[in-house]
Amino acid sequence: MKFKLVEDIDTLDKVIDLQKEMDTWDYGVVQDGNKFLYDDNNISKVDWGRYVTYTINELTDIKLGTCWDFTNYEYYKLRKLGLNPKAYFIMLKKTTGPWTEKTKDNEIDTHSFVTVNVENDTYWIESAWWNNRGVHKINSLWDVISRFDEQYGSDKEFDLYEYDPTGMDGLSMREYSIRAQQKKVLSRNSS
Repeated sequence: MKFKLVEDIDTLDKVIDLQKEMDTWDYGVVQDGNKFLYDDNNISKVDWGRYVTYTINELTDIKLGTCWDFTNYEYYKLRKLGLNPKAYFIMLKKTTGPWTEKTKDNEIDTHSFVTVNVENDTYWIESAWWNNRGVHKINSLWDVISRFDEQYGSDKEFDLYEYDPTGMDGLSMREYSIRAQQKKVLSRNSS
């Protein structure tokens, strides 16, 4: 029988505490002094052409954001705990989700999330995708992809990138998407 060290249990508790903090946040944006929350179904009123990611200080104050903002904040907080988190950005092609971005050749849905290793286990921290919120022990990134497959279908093309979100505040949707495409780690293409 293998026992976990006390400091490893404490570390996992801190990761879970961060997730509990994120559970109190809203998914949405502030524009012109108005909150637009996904749960209120008024998110369609947002001028996404004016959206930019928030700073860590702004996030601490407003306690809301998009998956990109949540990822930036979680990555920052986990680094402050002395951990080495990894941030991921997925681009799902040919989808019709609520965050679908129409490009010249495709409709693209994006999402970002964080993983962290505690001892020999990897945990997916999900705060923005309500149906999957929580700290999930995973064997590989394919465990996360399987959740996308359940929602969007396993025939969807995707590219998954690992990236460092440090300093990725004040970016437009396009700027964030481009900068997040740092290191492709998984892909599924129809060709």
